[in-house]
Parts: sequence; C-alpha cells; structure tokens
Amino acid sequence: MALKNRENIRDWWWTGRDSTISDLPAAVLAWQGSNPAAEKLNHTIGLHVAKWQNPRPAEPIARIEFQSSMQHGAPFLVGVTLE
Repeated sequence: MALKNRENIRDWWWTGRDSTISDLPAAVLAWQGSNPAAEKLNHTIGLHVAKWQNPRPAEPIARIEFQSSMQHGAPFLVGVTLE
C-alpha cells in the first residue's frame, strides 16, 4: 500500500489552514482531540484509519515497513486490525 499525503495520510496536527482535519479521500477520521501543546497553539490533532486489502491473502504478512522520500516526515503506525 502506498501512503500518500492528503489522500490516505496527513499531518496529525490541524492548524485551521486546511479545509478540515477529516477531509481525506481514502481514509476516515478515527479520533480527534487535543493535548497541552496543541491547546497552547489553538490547534487540533487527529488520527485517521486507512484500509488496505492484502493482494495475496494466502500469504502471511511478515512485516510492515515505512519508506519516505520526505526529509522531515515522521510517519507512525498506531494500530493494526486483521480481519
């Protein structure tokens, strides 16, 4: 699965310059809230859920890797659910 900024991932800080924190075509907002750092700047934070269909369901998934061409990106994975 390719992760694409503003398609199925985005910065988890919402500054208000964007349309909305939940405005992603290939992901849904799972959680929205705040923390002391965000409150100090009057920002919102949020996490999104993106679904991925294993193209080879008979083969077990051995690992998940992040690769980025961004210099300052820091993607993180909060959780995985298997069906």
